Amino acid sequence: MKIEVGGQIQGISLSSFLQIVQMDKTSCTLKIYANDDVGYLWLSDGNLVAAESGDLHGLDAVYEIICWNDTVIVIDNAPAPAHNITTPLLTILMEGLKLRDDRAAKAAAEGPSPAAAPRKKTTVDDQIAMQFVMEKKPDLTESPAEIPPLPDLPTTPDTAPPAMSVSTPLPSAIDLDLDDADRDEELNGENDGAWIYEYEDEDTAEPSSPIRTILIVFLLFLVISGGAFGGYIWYRAHALETEFNTLITDLSAMQKFRQQKTLLETYLDSHVINRFTLQVTEHLNEANDLIELTHRIDALPRNGEFIGTSVGLLKSHLKENRGTPFATAIGVKIKSLPAQLDDLDYKKLRRAEGQSTQARLGLYRAYLSDHPHGKHTRQVTNLVASVSDEYYLMLKSKAPSCYKTENWEPCISLADTFTAEFPEDSRFNEVWLMRGEMIDLVQFKGMREQAAGLSFADARAMYITYLQNTPHSTLTSEVRKEIASLTQKAEQQGQWNEVRTVADDPKKPINIRIQEVSLYMERYPDGAFIKDARALKQSLESQRGRLLEEEKASRQVLLARQAEARRIEEERNRLLARQQAETEAKRRQEIAARIRAREAEIRTLLKGKGDRFVDHRNSTFTDSQSGLTWMILDSKNLGFACMPFASAKSWVEALTTGGFTDWRIPSPNELALLYNGKPYYPTSGASWYWTSELETGAWGTSTEAFTFNPNNKETYTRESHPLSGCGFVHAVRTP
Repeated sequence: MKIEVGGQIQGISLSSFLQIVQMDKTSCTLKIYANDDVGYLWLSDGNLVAAESGDLHGLDAVYEIICWNDTVIVIDNAPAPAHNITTPLLTILMEGLKLRDDRAAKAAAEGPSPAAAPRKKTTVDDQIAMQFVMEKKPDLTESPAEIPPLPDLPTTPDTAPPAMSVSTPLPSAIDLDLDDADRDEELNGENDGAWIYEYEDEDTAEPSSPIRTILIVFLLFLVISGGAFGGYIWYRAHALETEFNTLITDLSAMQKFRQQKTLLETYLDSHVINRFTLQVTEHLNEANDLIELTHRIDALPRNGEFIGTSVGLLKSHLKENRGTPFATAIGVKIKSLPAQLDDLDYKKLRRAEGQSTQARLGLYRAYLSDHPHGKHTRQVTNLVASVSDEYYLMLKSKAPSCYKTENWEPCISLADTFTAEFPEDSRFNEVWLMRGEMIDLVQFKGMREQAAGLSFADARAMYITYLQNTPHSTLTSEVRKEIASLTQKAEQQGQWNEVRTVADDPKKPINIRIQEVSLYMERYPDGAFIKDARALKQSLESQRGRLLEEEKASRQVLLARQAEARRIEEERNRLLARQQAETEAKRRQEIAARIRAREAEIRTLLKGKGDRFVDHRNSTFTDSQSGLTWMILDSKNLGFACMPFASAKSWVEALTTGGFTDWRIPSPNELALLYNGKPYYPTSGASWYWTSELETGAWGTSTEAFTFNPNNKETYTRESHPLSGCGFVHAVRTP
């Protein structure tokens, strides 16, 4: 809307005009006339910032001006005083119109007021207003005494107005606030004098007929325009009320708070400020409160008091907001709480899939105890069955190792857990028998260790006692074999004692002694004393001097060969180390050259972007817009692969680029200012960067971090990735 100083606005109410000015964000000064009253309103960018009317200032002046009737609005250039209004315009208009209605109702209750005394003298402000109506502005530089006074208004329809000077502009009937009867009588010429012009060379003259015609046409135009505008205003008011009632009906029928919030936001976005805006805003605030209340309920501990506490919070809201259109949605929320608790506990189970088998089993048992008839009971029962499968398969896979290493305790522990937790499982008997066999094996192993310190006869007696005490042992056959072996060993022990007597006799030739032992070994290759026989034979053979000399020679040859082998190996290792060092040096040179080339390329790109980026020539630069110091190259430019969040954080904290050690991961806003603010900083091709902002989950844990896409220059969308994801990082520091 184009506002010009000196323009006059008629045919539209002051409140409507102020709303139009606010929507157009116009700055202007309004001078408001109503009878003898004059007020000023100052607006800046559509907002009301100051007001004056007589001795009133600020909000008191605004409310007084809004209550005036038959106002004339003039665009003025009066200097603005100090701002004395901060209240939003919509609130001011609603409060002012309410005050105006209260005054009208009070006046109607008191009865018709006595006729107002006729105005005897027109004020200077009225003269200025009429000058604007007649499109002739007075010279405001003159003193009020120099402005020619207007004639007094007629007190009765039969009295003709006094003559006016030709230099005085013709006053408008509308601006002089004449009633309709006076206006009609004047236009139809029923007054004796009508309007009289006074010239310098003659006393009076009759008004010309074309003037009356113009006035009549102008009045008819005003009547028709006013009727059309009034009809339009009535239609708009009726349509707004119908839309508002439909909105409340739809709002009351909805069952979800977020849907209700969306409906209210859509209404506010699609409608200009009207008399229902405040109510819709209040409902929107209530929707936000209910959503926040839902978050509070979701954060409550899942115990026996969850349902009662949640229902109490919702009913308390209903009690504080009687007649609320959210009553249906609140009722649905209350009815859904048990199922919600069931669903939340089930989701908690699903999130526990990474925990240990025993921990998951405890959670499954707890759910079945808390929700014996829950809608997820069947799924949780299946999960319990899957845990039994895990235990069974774990036992079956570990059993071979337990038998091989003769360490049965881990398998027995698994079997104990299975039989205790799943007594109704179809595999219970199989696991029970396996457990019993392993327990017997543990006892048998202990007896064998004990028997090693006993004589063959005593050990044999111990095994016989075991069979008598445990006749149903799963290892009966093994124990019987052990008894038979001990019986045979007892017999062999006598023969071995005879051989040992001959072998230990130093008077016998060495060859006879060795031969005696060798014959025993051939006779009893698997005998109980075969190890002792071998050891004895070796001892005897070592006594031979020839064998000692040969052994010494062989050892020297072996040592020489080992020394030569070590020398060759050391030479080969030195050559390999030198080659590796040369390769590493070459690789580092290539990386350094590639980094210098990439830095040079980016510096070339930055030359065409003004003086925003200040290159420090030490692989860092400063963004003059943010004042932050960045590395010229990100982790991708430096040749590093993408990395999870923890690795990215460690990598940044270990940097010493530019001689600084306080490098860190930037925030989303810092990356957005660098890459989404013109002139754009060149991208490296990285798909997304890690940011320092973590996303907190419902239980206060952080499993994801917000990330930033440097390749999207049009919009900035907050995204997040799991902390285990693979991304890049652009290091920053605060000087």
